[in-house]
Amino acid sequence: MSNETLRETLRSDLAFLLEEQGVIKFGSFIDQADPNGPRAPFAVELGTDQGRTSTITSVMADSIGILLADTARALTFVVLVDVPYEDVSFGDKLHQHYRSASRILLSKVQMYDGKKVVVPPEVIPFSRSKKGLLVDEAIRDGKTTLDAIRVLRGLRIEIADVITLVDCMMGGRELLRNEGVNMHAVYSIEELIDLYAAADIIGPQKQEEAMDYIVKNR
Repeated sequence: MSNETLRETLRSDLAFLLEEQGVIKFGSFIDQADPNGPRAPFAVELGTDQGRTSTITSVMADSIGILLADTARALTFVVLVDVPYEDVSFGDKLHQHYRSASRILLSKVQMYDGKKVVVPPEVIPFSRSKKGLLVDEAIRDGKTTLDAIRVLRGLRIEIADVITLVDCMMGGRELLRNEGVNMHAVYSIEELIDLYAAADIIGPQKQEEAMDYIVKNR
């Protein structure tokens, strides 16, 4: 079996695990980016924000690390930056494949007007510019990711590439592209929706609702 076939098998197996473990959900959900707006027909819930129990098993985390590392293989960086959920850090798994890279963990702090990315006090700016790779678990509109990129520029870390597990297709890719940053995703939410529909995990109505929501909010 070729490496490409193994990779696609791993991607497929993980995609179904994401749904089985409740990482990808279908139903009716409050959109955290617009709580007063229309309810979202799907949700991507990776960590323990708002008191949730972590949905990522150790086996899933290992698979995610392998797929992220494969996605990052063609990219050039010397600093790996992670913006983890409370107990989910895909950067941990990715760093196992890139031990030579320096590692920085940022934090997300809930503010009155949304989440803000902050730098731990022990992190100091580099003396000269370094090329970094930012890992963000799932990207929606890209605003928090862009906030992190701007914070990193203050540390003399230039981010040209961001990798993520799921591109939620809510305008994040376009926002980052306008800043000269490329997003590399293991999955797009559209790909996952089509996969689950083909496997009869969701019906035609839920598939249509999810795709209509993406189109209206992109």
